[in-house]
Amino acid sequence: MLHREEETIKKIGRKILRKLEVSSMKAAIGLYEKVAHSCTPTFSFFNDGTAQERMRFS
Repeated sequence: MLHREEETIKKIGRKILRKLEVSSMKAAIGLYEKVAHSCTPTFSFFNDGTAQERMRFS
């Protein structure tokens, strides 16, 4: 669908795992679940701080 070689997709996957400092996709998913369940997003996240801080998220 994206017209990418299989080796390119594998290389991207390896880079993602390396950046996450995990050795497998299963470990990456476990890390995601741990982070996703430990954070509670709030509406005020983007409304707090200075104008310069808010600019980073625009």
